Amino acid sequence: YDTAARFANRVVTVQEKALGLDHLELAPSLQHLAYLLLLRRQTDEAEKLYKRAIEIRQKSLSPQPWDIARNLNQLADLYAFQRPDEAEELYRQSLSIMEKSYGLNHVNVVNFLLDLAKFYQTKRRFDVAEPLYIRALEIAEKTKGPAAHVLRDYAYFYDGKGQYDKAESLHRRALKKLEDEYGKEDFRVAEPCRNLGKNLVSQKRYSEAEEMFLRARAILEKPPGIARSNVVYVLTDLANLHRYRQQYDTSMMYYKEALSISEKAPRPDAALYIQIGQIYEKQNRIEDAETMYLQAIQ
Repeated sequence: YDTAARFANRVVTVQEKALGLDHLELAPSLQHLAYLLLLRRQTDEAEKLYKRAIEIRQKSLSPQPWDIARNLNQLADLYAFQRPDEAEELYRQSLSIMEKSYGLNHVNVVNFLLDLAKFYQTKRRFDVAEPLYIRALEIAEKTKGPAAHVLRDYAYFYDGKGQYDKAESLHRRALKKLEDEYGKEDFRVAEPCRNLGKNLVSQKRYSEAEEMFLRARAILEKPPGIARSNVVYVLTDLANLHRYRQQYDTSMMYYKEALSISEKAPRPDAALYIQIGQIYEKQNRIEDAETMYLQAIQ
């Protein structure tokens, strides 16, 4: 992220000199730089940039409601854990802007309802969060909006509460919706297969879960380009599944296959080294375990 942040900062500097400090076209660049600084945990600097982008947009002669609301939500995300009261106010403010600009039941309102619902969910205010999920789903289904996306998030809501049967029903609806829209072999179907599989693991329905993971893997291995990177996640799902069942040899096979793909990336997934190390410990292969743990921190 260091290189990306330096480049984004140069872009901002060039735009400031060419366009002025308050030009509307500067706002997206400020947002992007703020996001990169946030990834580097430079929260104070990120906050200043988000606020500056909001001020630029609000002063514009033709402020775009979507852009302002999105900006407010980004600032709310920044405040969510340290300053929850301020975060809640910002989430509600952004939702109100969208509702006034587009109408209470417009598809553009859906994601802002979800953001507020997920905020309340993290605060364990489930009674306030659930009506927002329900409303978002109703709007999405009526407007041909992102219903599968809403169903997924609503399912996560129940997964998080340990109500796995209710979550399963929503995961299955999300899967069916994407199958109907794109076909059963489309790469977008892999995610709901994985989500349903993880839900079934939570219910200790391991054979059914494995079927879903294997189906996701088969889907992801077909298209070029995206397959080898995304298949790491489903291989890890399969490895975790067999680990839960104490089938360590099979689990190790999947972890190592995932690692062989991950090691081709600029930054291999350190968690895979740790997981393999933990299996080695189970097998009393202490030296091998230590080697894996050392690789994880390099």
